[in-house]
Amino acid sequence: MSSQIQENQENKNFQNEAIPKVVPQQDVFKEGRYSLDNKSPKIENIYQITEGQKSSNIDISFQNITYQVEIEKKNKETGKLEKQNRVILNNLSGVCKAGEITAIMGASGAGKTSLLNILCKRIVNGGKVQLDGQIKANELEYRYDNFNDFASYIMQDDRLIDTLTVRETLMFAAKLKIKGEEEQLKKVNQIIRDLKLDRCQHSQIGGKTIKGISGGERKRTSIAFELVTDPQVMFLDEPTSGLDSFTAFLVINQLKQMAREHNRTIVFTIHQPSSDIWTLFDRYMLLVQGKFIYQGSGGQSVVDHFSKMNLHCPVDSNPADYLMSICHKENKQNVDNYPKYFDYYDKNLQNQVNQDLKIVETSQINKTTQQFNFFYQLWQILLRTIKIQVRNPAILRARTGQTIVLSILVSLLFYQLPDGQDDPNNVAHVADFSGFLFFQSVNLIMLSIMPVVLTFPQERGVFLKEENSKMYSIGAYFVGRSLIELPFLFIFPTVQSIIQFYMVGLTQTVEVFFKYVFANICASFCGNSLGILIGSLFSDPKVASSMMPIIMLPLMMFSGLFGNREDMWDGLSWIEYISPFKYVFDAQIHNEFKESYFQPNPIETLNLNIGYWWSCVLLIIMFVFYRLIAFGGMVMLKSRLQ
Repeated sequence: MSSQIQENQENKNFQNEAIPKVVPQQDVFKEGRYSLDNKSPKIENIYQITEGQKSSNIDISFQNITYQVEIEKKNKETGKLEKQNRVILNNLSGVCKAGEITAIMGASGAGKTSLLNILCKRIVNGGKVQLDGQIKANELEYRYDNFNDFASYIMQDDRLIDTLTVRETLMFAAKLKIKGEEEQLKKVNQIIRDLKLDRCQHSQIGGKTIKGISGGERKRTSIAFELVTDPQVMFLDEPTSGLDSFTAFLVINQLKQMAREHNRTIVFTIHQPSSDIWTLFDRYMLLVQGKFIYQGSGGQSVVDHFSKMNLHCPVDSNPADYLMSICHKENKQNVDNYPKYFDYYDKNLQNQVNQDLKIVETSQINKTTQQFNFFYQLWQILLRTIKIQVRNPAILRARTGQTIVLSILVSLLFYQLPDGQDDPNNVAHVADFSGFLFFQSVNLIMLSIMPVVLTFPQERGVFLKEENSKMYSIGAYFVGRSLIELPFLFIFPTVQSIIQFYMVGLTQTVEVFFKYVFANICASFCGNSLGILIGSLFSDPKVASSMMPIIMLPLMMFSGLFGNREDMWDGLSWIEYISPFKYVFDAQIHNEFKESYFQPNPIETLNLNIGYWWSCVLLIIMFVFYRLIAFGGMVMLKSRLQ
């Protein structure tokens, strides 16, 4: 309720500053409530023009695009699965002009998002995907790796960091894309002014647990983030999703003004535009079953085209709603009319599209982005991550309290265990020591895993968006994310070791103490890497948490405490070699019982023969190994964008 009130207030403030004079119209669906004709909006001051170098015109053209995927379908006669090719897009050609906004519409499953992703080079040939055709920017074919040199892609979800302010978010992008502090500040100020973000520039973006800016401001912040690079072409996936009709109108109108005043080529998918948004479209593409049934000028031209097929839009209807009603595949009459739509398009519009393809822009494309070196990217990532940590002290307090409280509780449970000097044959005392060393190993590793498992999936979305915008390399993000954890991986196990060492009554020598601390630090590092690996595999923290028992319980069972290796089934005995619990338990048993009063020595009865130093070395190797697999997982995440 509070966010809705805030958004309504934002709309009122915006309206007072920038809403045009409303001219009443009798035909509201041809002209729009805000008096917009098909060519020139009568809206003043919604997007302020800023002086600067005029961008080069870039036309996006595509020819003979056919996109199909291999699927397995059950044969009704034989009952067997057979491989088939499902055609998503069928021989599409078209042009998106500079200085215009192009809207791609279609019912669910029509292929509009697939077309947008193909134009953004997010779908490529390979595996079960077969993609044919040409996609060009000013008669030059482009690839995924140079797409960001002149274009940007804005995802449907506003993937922003909750604890940062709007200005801080834009400054982060500016520092990674623009040289010189003065130029960075100038660019950010210009974007904030142009997108009417002045009022919220110092407010935190917010999220589920943090009160922040409204939905309309979030969407404009996402657009502003990409505008830092001054892209000449912008692709947007459902930019009005989740917004009320008025805020959606403001967003689309701002896109239109950016296209007009800066010669940008703006292409977006949209599901169900209002009648006012409908009047803003310069160019309109309508898809049915992966084929165009309309492509050309927006507004009344679309209505006239379908009127010639005896499909008349009622005067009191939104043309966009009417077009969806005659395209939806749930209606059998619509499906029967599809061949008629396709044939009429081929006869009346295809020739014009072919002519448009011959007169696209041929000017040189200027690269609008810059890439800084690895260390500069790493530094900026570290600064931002530190700021995020400082803004969210609850997590740090929780981890600190968890470490201290659990360490004290475990130490009280195993308080001042006998060393075996008085009763060297007491098996119960040996079991107490073994139980403590195992339990503290599990506690330490789990405390290192859980914070990462819960937070890393939430950061994936931001990482994918920023990496897709080529803000930084995967390596810079991964190293920065790892370095920020280092102090905690040293401090928390050291605090835990100090509390437990004296309260439990482990062997009171300097050597045993420092070896105890070092083994715990190695275990903490290993647990953190395992947490990053698990977190990188799942996009939902709840799913990652639910998978933890499945992953961790087998590793615990083969730690060496619950069963002797010689008694295990050979088919499962290999699990002990990948269990971090095994190595930290082995190291601590050798450290504590190397010179023990207990008879026989627990090292022999537990059959732990790796040794202290080799166990620590193997923990470090596992730390590196898990990190490398996690890095590979992030590389795969990037490739999954295509």
